Amino acid sequence: MNPHHVRIFISIARTKSLSSTARALHFTQPAVTAALNQLEKELGVQLVVRGRGVHQVRLTSAGEALLPIAHRWLEVEKQVEYYKQMQKSKVLRLGANSAGHEYVVGYVVQKLRQRLPDLKIRLVDVPGLEIGTAVDNNTFDIAFFYGKRFTRTRNGTLINAIELSKEEYYVVCPTDSNLPDRPLLPSDLDPRLEIYCCANSIYSNYSQWREKALPVDKGAAIAVENISAIPAYLTVPGSWALLPASIARAKIASSEGRLTYRRLETPPPTRSLCLMISKAYLETTVIQEFLECCSEYVDEREHLIRSSDFQLSK
Repeated sequence: MNPHHVRIFISIARTKSLSSTARALHFTQPAVTAALNQLEKELGVQLVVRGRGVHQVRLTSAGEALLPIAHRWLEVEKQVEYYKQMQKSKVLRLGANSAGHEYVVGYVVQKLRQRLPDLKIRLVDVPGLEIGTAVDNNTFDIAFFYGKRFTRTRNGTLINAIELSKEEYYVVCPTDSNLPDRPLLPSDLDPRLEIYCCANSIYSNYSQWREKALPVDKGAAIAVENISAIPAYLTVPGSWALLPASIARAKIASSEGRLTYRRLETPPPTRSLCLMISKAYLETTVIQEFLECCSEYVDEREHLIRSSDFQLSK
């Protein structure tokens, strides 16, 4: 089928009018009629019922049956075109929030450049709360994000989120805090000295855990929006913050012995690192190499737990 004819048919089905379709697609009405006639001739069926001198039309039973097929056909045609462009353009738009860029993207990009030195990479900032909008706006080809995996549609194309790994939350505190030498209980922590990470609140499972473990009426006195900035406020003995393992370890390593971390006896639910990508593009060379680099990233970090969903085909 001709994509041009299929788009006209879908528009006719939506508007129930040849003249409205002509206006919407900026064609003449005779051109719309000719395209419809050619499609009907190719398929050997009548797709719409038209009356003399009447612009309104309705789908026949054959037209109703064709409509979902036409939508799927256009989706596949769009995916094939994207596949061809991916192979030719050698440009990858890679999105992540600030934490993703700081702790994941740099490593993966360097590995990917070693594998594909001619690949051009455009790095895109995608705040966690705006990931859905970025999908709708076709902002990226691939994006890292933290949180619950989900499936979404972008311009008729299915976008799938692959969970790469999970990680614990640690209690990060000054080394002179004198906390008990055992897994910590919430009662061991002074809520007045917490440096609360606002970014954690976007994860519903974390918020549910916090409501039970750390009652709101005893909440933190200091809240910080930027998760990476929190260690700068951990200066008072007894002060503490709950941070994902990757961030906690990186900040402790750069603190010159000033900070350390402790585990909780009943920690929050693990934080997931996910990768958002269209299912249709998983077989491209660039994407396969990218996934290999992500796999190396997970394997080289003992604090990350590989997701059972993230298994590369041999």
